[in-house]
Amino acid sequence: MDLPESSQQLVAPITTALEEVFGLKLASAVIHGSGVTGDILPLLSDLDVVVILNQRWQLREAASLHELVSKTDATPFSRIQPKFIDLTNAPPLLVEGTYAVLFGNEPPNQMILTRQQLIDTGEKWLHDLPSIIRSDAEEWSMATGPTVTRLGRLISTRLKPGVRAYLVRTGNNPPKVWAMLWDEMANMVKTSDIALGRAIDSFLAHARTEDTTMDELGTLAFDAAKQLLTLI
Repeated sequence: MDLPESSQQLVAPITTALEEVFGLKLASAVIHGSGVTGDILPLLSDLDVVVILNQRWQLREAASLHELVSKTDATPFSRIQPKFIDLTNAPPLLVEGTYAVLFGNEPPNQMILTRQQLIDTGEKWLHDLPSIIRSDAEEWSMATGPTVTRLGRLISTRLKPGVRAYLVRTGNNPPKVWAMLWDEMANMVKTSDIALGRAIDSFLAHARTEDTTMDELGTLAFDAAKQLLTLI
């Protein structure tokens, strides 16, 4: 799979560092999500890296990896988000069509989420979302300084899995929904709830504007989340 240019520039420093630190322990390295689809929101999107290992990783290896990668410019991603996985006990994490192998072999079959697993994951998220948003809102109500930045980003990242799960619940194909870009999801949402679709559009427009603050993004994400909660 051809990677977006934003991801291609990070492949070499990431794979070089992983090989240097883990050596023969490294079975494969995979990126997934927006790093593959190119659906990047500059203040919010992570470059998600799954590191599959033949043996358990050690704390000293994480420290060594930090030394090699910490000065890497991850722009336009907000950060590089790794997840270390033991090959002998690899959980389902990946969606067909939304991941790419950077190093080594294809991930084992049990790491690919099935249609039913996507449905179950979405339903659990919709079940938990009201209490999650309520907890976020409580903390957001008096957030100041760096807490605004942390919470604004956190609240914004709640939205995408919720919208995906809602679209699946309303009868759309799970793997197709999980592979959709933000704009595609917003347009599909408008066919069932125009208010939520417009709230997502407003959130996306601001997320793609350079001078938008995390305070503004968090507020817009809350607006969309509140509308989503009325539908579930």
